[in-house]
Amino acid sequence: MNPHISIDTQRPFERASHLASHTRTCLATFLLLACSLLTITERAAAATLSAPSCSAFDVNETIAIAKTGDTVLVPAGTCTWGAGGNYVSLDKVITLQGAGRGVTIIEMASTAGSWTNGTIRLYWPGTVRGFTIKTSTGASGTAIGAYWTDGFRVTDIEYIDRSSSNSGYFLYTDVYGVVDNNSITGNRGDMEMIFARGPANDPIKSWQTPHSMGGAANLFVENNEFFGLGYVIDCNANSRCVLRYNTIHGPSKIDGHGKASNSPGRGVRHMEIYNNRWTNTGAYWTAIELRGGGGRVFNNVASGGWFYLTEYGAMAAWPNFGSVCQCPANYPIDDQIGVGSDPKTAAAEPMYLWNNIKNGSAWTLDLASTSNCTATCGTFAITDIVKPGRDYFVSASKPAAISGYQPYTCPHPVVGPGSCGAAAGRDGYTVGLPAPTPPTPPTGLRVVP
Repeated sequence: MNPHISIDTQRPFERASHLASHTRTCLATFLLLACSLLTITERAAAATLSAPSCSAFDVNETIAIAKTGDTVLVPAGTCTWGAGGNYVSLDKVITLQGAGRGVTIIEMASTAGSWTNGTIRLYWPGTVRGFTIKTSTGASGTAIGAYWTDGFRVTDIEYIDRSSSNSGYFLYTDVYGVVDNNSITGNRGDMEMIFARGPANDPIKSWQTPHSMGGAANLFVENNEFFGLGYVIDCNANSRCVLRYNTIHGPSKIDGHGKASNSPGRGVRHMEIYNNRWTNTGAYWTAIELRGGGGRVFNNVASGGWFYLTEYGAMAAWPNFGSVCQCPANYPIDDQIGVGSDPKTAAAEPMYLWNNIKNGSAWTLDLASTSNCTATCGTFAITDIVKPGRDYFVSASKPAAISGYQPYTCPHPVVGPGSCGAAAGRDGYTVGLPAPTPPTPPTGLRVVP
């Protein structure tokens, strides 16, 4: 153990899991008293441990002595993490907290872990907060990875991609958690800032169980600000994603992958996309592209960008479909928009879209070309496979068919109290309780002598 690690509060010396055995052995009065003291100790506040520096070595040494519920503080400074693929490991339920954006600065090495291999790795439902993270100017690498267990949180991070080649993400996750109140800047159009798959411990369960729209079993991306180039998110195989109240400044898209180009070869299960705002006014870029699964898409506001509902299997011959184009005769296509859980049933879970606004008017959908598949299928359009009024429905207001749908608690419970209003983007998202309203002064009073 590093002798310079400081601990601010006394460490409880037994874990809650041992309390039951202590109680069973307390047969005499003095032993019962000892067990009571143990119980009191267990209820003491979790410890706050301060790493002696921001170096990855010192941080890992401090994490090694932390216990469930503790906070590990990383001091101010600029340190390089990830050299040779090394990483900071949160292998217990703790909070890793920097001194704040622009104060604790982590620069990723050019040899940092890539793709699914995060430089910070959450193996249990821990929290990472209060850092600025910058990629190298070479390969990007992956900043944060979340694995194994649902319930992680990534918050109050400033992420800046400076790389010249793409080899990772701001966040890779194959579990559910919350990504909130971050500033995320991409540097290239092929950068997928968040990459999500369904839970890795059962990669087909997502398509074999009922949907969780409106529920807790999703990845929540809320109240973030996105700058620069790249994808806001790639919701990939088996994933369930909620994107709400984000402000997106660059020509960046929210992407829901279908089966055609995924690994493993399943599509996104479903997405809820609401109250997001795109501020970019440029031409020739995509804001939303959904290629499979079900969903609810509503109350989004954009100043530019295309909006696609499509099916890549009908646009080209992909290996996940046996390198054969999918034609209208193949309907329903595996994991396409509108199908529900396995086994596939046509239009079992249609996608619903309402009150999406672009430049002050209803946001119309764009159609992708099927020209690469006409030799196999004959002349057809995407809407012959992903058909309005069957596989998806567009309306000005919430349709009666899903009157029972309600979004999950907003802000997410891990964020704390607050409110989510009608405005799109971060303007509609408030953290904290409102200021109390002072009582109205009484009137009509008089002084009686």
